Amino acid sequence: MPMGRHRKRDKHLPALVSLERGTYYFRSGKSPRVNLGRDFADAMRRYGALVAPAPMATMVGVIDRYK
Repeated sequence: MPMGRHRKRDKHLPALVSLERGTYYFRSGKSPRVNLGRDFADAMRRYGALVAPAPMATMVGVIDRYK
């Protein structure tokens, strides 16, 4: 799999998040970018909600379903 280039700025951001004109955006593949907001803390909270694993993707979810 080809690798992209490394970031030269904004290295503190996760891989799919970019900072453009003071606003944080999430880009995933070919889907349109998602505006995460202007505040870093709120943007990271929204990012976490977007990339959170599905309930069945964790062992706790599997065990709860089994019970």
